[in-house]
This record gives sequence, structure tokens and C-alpha cells, in this order.
Amino acid sequence: MFSKNVLDSLLYELEIAKEDTNKVLLLNKIYNHYKNKEPKTALNYATNSLLLSEKINYKKGVAVSSYNIGRTNSDIGDYKKALENLNQSLLVFKELNFRLGIASVYNVLGNVHKDLGNYVQALFYYTECKKIEKLREDNEGIGIALSNIGNVYISQGKYEKALESFFESLKIAEQFGNRNLMANTYNNIGIVYYYLNNNEKELEYYNKSLLIKEQLGDKLGIANTTYNIGETLFNLGDYAKALEYFDRSVKLKYQLNDQDGIFYIYSFYGTILKSEKKFNEALKHYFKCISIAKKLNKKDGLPHVYNNIGEIYLEVGQFVKSKDYFLLGLKIATELNSNQDIMDLHKNLSSVYVKLDDFQKALENHQYYVNVKDSIFTEYSSKKIAEMQAKYETEKKEQEIELLIKEQKVKDLQLSKSKIEITNQKNLRNSSVVVFTTLILILVLLFNRFKINQRKARLELEKQQAETENRLLRSQMNPHFIYNSLYSIQGFVANNDSKNAQAYLVDFASLMRAILNNSSQSFITLEKELESLRLYMKLEQLRFDSKFSFEFKIDDTIDEEFILIPPMLIQPFIENSIIHGIMPKSGYGNILINLKEQENSLFCSIIDDGVGRAESNKQKDALFKKHKSIGMEVTRNRLQLLGEEMKIATYMEVIDLKDNYNKPIGTRVDMIIPIKDV
Repeated sequence: MFSKNVLDSLLYELEIAKEDTNKVLLLNKIYNHYKNKEPKTALNYATNSLLLSEKINYKKGVAVSSYNIGRTNSDIGDYKKALENLNQSLLVFKELNFRLGIASVYNVLGNVHKDLGNYVQALFYYTECKKIEKLREDNEGIGIALSNIGNVYISQGKYEKALESFFESLKIAEQFGNRNLMANTYNNIGIVYYYLNNNEKELEYYNKSLLIKEQLGDKLGIANTTYNIGETLFNLGDYAKALEYFDRSVKLKYQLNDQDGIFYIYSFYGTILKSEKKFNEALKHYFKCISIAKKLNKKDGLPHVYNNIGEIYLEVGQFVKSKDYFLLGLKIATELNSNQDIMDLHKNLSSVYVKLDDFQKALENHQYYVNVKDSIFTEYSSKKIAEMQAKYETEKKEQEIELLIKEQKVKDLQLSKSKIEITNQKNLRNSSVVVFTTLILILVLLFNRFKINQRKARLELEKQQAETENRLLRSQMNPHFIYNSLYSIQGFVANNDSKNAQAYLVDFASLMRAILNNSSQSFITLEKELESLRLYMKLEQLRFDSKFSFEFKIDDTIDEEFILIPPMLIQPFIENSIIHGIMPKSGYGNILINLKEQENSLFCSIIDDGVGRAESNKQKDALFKKHKSIGMEVTRNRLQLLGEEMKIATYMEVIDLKDNYNKPIGTRVDMIIPIKDV
């Protein structure tokens, strides 16, 4: 999300932009600002981006814009339009062989088909998405795909499978610090515990999710999670508190024009009114649900609505109407393979057939109810039995293999003994000349083998050294910075400045997670790198009482999401500017980072208006005299290694800036960094 100043700047650039690819990128950036807050405004910008991309025959722009339109239409419940745009996007992304785009489209297609109740197709798309993310080695993408697969299993009543997927997803989210994925997964785990009738666990995970969603300012996420908490509290009989959460969810759903969410709100209202015996009012809300579902071509959630309508008619003695609605719900639930709904509907059909004196059908439906219930709640036991059987088979095979190995060792020993005896007999018959010649040949062969092995070992050692050096060079977690950051937090706490302490701690934790994640990868998106740099500079601003300002000037042609860059190459120079340039200065300082894309590389310029290198070396301020900056040498070595590996010319130069009177006015660092397309 952009700040207001950045958005204003983008809107101004849009006004004066030419009809070219740069304008497409601008429109997509503005779309990204609005997509979660104002979906309709976002759709306008995405549509304009698509029209311009088609006009100038910019294929990548067509694919990205179509994807954005499809994603937003899916968010607001217009699934028909969503599918049209997503399929258009998928065709172009496949033509371009753009894996990130393909994975993203598969993910949203899975969302749409799940909402439509097409669970088999949803699983197909989510599984395809996971395959692409594995090829891309994108662990966070794998985590999101697993979470989505778990959601489908919930709808199918396969709760153990759902929990497996969610906990696997949560492990990845926690490992890589993806807070949004963590929040969504916590919410999904809460939903599973709802179906397993574990209200304590259910509320525990919902509250974990809500806490993160509130920190992220995610309106849609807050709306969904507060709805879930309200529903749980309602089921526990705490109606007053439930309505507080529900009212909060309602307001957000209407703000976002979330038709799918409004469907569930009307359903919830119906449930409240039904429990209060206000049947006519309840039916009005349920029929509104049916109307929305028809408009959206939605099936998911309908069996539950039909079931509740049937229960109302059963309660008031209209048994035929009750039966008809139960059968409507059962038909859709069977199409969706929604076991939970199938179980509830068979149970109610059994009751209504008793009222209609059709005891044969009452018995049949009761038996169906029992069978489905058993299939849902014995899944865990079946799985454990299968696991134990698999473990037994594995151990049995391991024992057989161990026995075979022992037998083979005995045979090898016997064979070796026989060979030795034969060799000894032959040696006895050989003449001294033959023995001498053989010894010479053996020595030559051994020497050659020794030289070959030595060369292989040297090459392997050099390779390991290069890999180790590259990994060490990528690891830029400065202990000095970490110590000072923790010291600053301690200072805020000591001064009772809890607001700044909390803000600093949150940003510090986010930066540490980002560094740990990024340093384990050879390349990351420019977007992630810039996010880490902004966090770092924000922390340093807070630590040094806002002694400096900073600005990133990024060329319009750069698409941050689709450029890969070696991580943490820029940070050491920014640190150098702050510590050795700005801090020794008596007044306020400024740092400017310029980025321009070149062929297979990124030109980066870091400019500060500090005291300059010469003056910095003279000053012996106690705060900085022990600070040893090895960033330049480290980065120079990294750039050289990367350039050799990628066969791209790299460059780095430090330039002393001076005014017309030859007085230092700062420092500039120019770098050429190798990049890749996603």
C-alpha cells in the first residue's frame, strides 16, 4: 500500500504519461493501491490498463491486467466475469511461459471454483498452483496453495486432511514471516475446530488471526474473522457479544461491497431470527441468500440455507414444504460432495418422513445420516491404522534389507578370501621380473589416481569455498545494528515511551524475518528488497531521532514484482551513508536512492549530503569510532562473483561529491547489479 504522497505522485505521472508500456505499469501500480480498499476504483484502473495494453499490443500488460480484473471480480463475487478474465490471462501467461503469472491465475481460479462449489476443479487448480510454486522454489507460494487445498477439504468434510494442509502451510508461513498467510491459516484452523465441535480451540485460532489482521489493516480479513468469532459466540449462547462482532463484520462487508460475504451475513441473520422463533423474518433473510446465490451462480453455502428453511417449515408443521427444501439442499450438497451438509439433511429428512408416516424412507435417511457421520468422524482412526500399517510394512522391509546386507557381507568376505588365496598362489609362480614390472605399473596407476583425486578434491573445495563465500557475503545481519536496535528499544521502555517501543519492536521483528528469509535465497524480487530497505531506514530514523530523511526514486519502467535481484547488496552502502556521512554532520541529512533498469542489470545510485569520506575519517566521535564498515569490500566481492557466474559486467564506484569551491558535500555510490526476470 502506498502513502498518500506516493499515490498523488503516481496520479500526476499518469496525467502526463504517454500511451505506452510505462502508462500500463502506472495504472497497475495504482490498481494495487486500491484493490483491497476500494475494489470498484481498482477495477476501473485495471480495465484502463487492459484496454491500453491491447491497443499497443503489450502481451504482458494484457495478462497482468486481465488477472487483476479477474481477481477483483472474484473478491466481490462476480464469478462469471472473473472466470472470463482469468482464462484470458492464463492463455497469455502460458504463451509467455511466465510461471509466476501462471501460478497466480491457478490460485484465483481455485478460489472461484471453490466458491461456486466445484470442489474437484478447485483442488485441481490449487494442486497445479502448488506444482508451479515448487518449480519456482517459492515456499510462501507453496504455503498459500496448501492453505487453499485445506479450505476445499473443509467443504468436503475431510477435516483431518484439512488440518494437515493448514499446519504444513502454517509452518511455512512462520518460517518465512508471512503474517498475512499466518492470519489466514489461523482463521482456517479455527473453522476446522468449529466442525470438530472444539469451541475453545476455535476461538483461540480466530483471535490469533484477528490480531494479525488488525495489525495489517486488512478490512476484508477483519470482516471475515469477526464474522467467524460472532458465529462461534452465538453458538455458545453469548448473543450480546456475538452481535458486537457481527455488527462490525456487517459494516465492513457493505463498505467492500462483498456480495459473497453479504450472503453469509443474511444467512447468519436468518439463524438468529430462527433461534428467536421469528420465522417469517428468518425466511425473508434466507430467501435473500437464495437470490444472491442465483445472481452469483453460487452453490457453496446453499445446502445450509435450504436446510434451515426446511427446519422452519418442519417446526410450523408444513411437512411437505419442509421435505421439498431438505431435498433441494441434499441435491446441491451431493453435487458439492459436502459431507457435513449431507449428514445434516439426511437427519432432518428422517424426522420429516416420520411426520409424513413414511417410515421406510425415515429409516433409510437415518441410516444414511449414521453412515455419513461415521465416515466423517472415523477418518482420523482410519488414517492412524493406515499409518501404523505403513510403519509396520516399512520396518518389515528394513529388517529384510538388513538381513540381505548381512548375507551379502558374508558372501563378499568369502569371495574376498578366495581371491586372496588365488592371488597368493599366482604370486608364488611369478618371476622376480614380473613382480617388479607389476609393482611399477601399480605405482604409476596409484600416482595417477592420486593426482586425479587431488584435482577433484581441489575443484570441489574451490566450489565449496565459492558457495560458502557467496552465502557469507549474502548474510548481512550486522550484530552492531542488532545490538543498537535492542538498546534503542530498551531506551524507549525506560522512558515509558511504549508507543515508540512497540512500533520499533514490530518493525525490527519484521526486518529480522525479512533478512533471514532473503539471505537464504540467491535472488528475490526487487519489491521484497525495497521493502526490507525501507524498514531498515525507518528503524535507523527512529534510532537517530529523525536526523535524516530518505527517498527512493524508481524509474517508471521498473516493475518491482517481476524483477529478481541478489538480496542485500544495497543495504551496506545505505548504512555507510548514515553512520559515516550523515551522523557526523552537525545538521539534518538526506539520502537518495536512484534505480534504473538496464539490459540484464539494474543501475543503482546512493547519494547522501553527509560530511564526505575525508572528513568522516578525521572525526573520532565516540559513537562511531568502533564501527567497522566492511560493506564495500564485501559487496565488491559479491558483485565480482555474481558477474562471473552470470557472465554480466558488474560495476561499483564511490564518488566524493564537492561544490564549486572544492568542499565536500556528500558521497555517491554507483553500482551495476545483475538481475533476472521472474
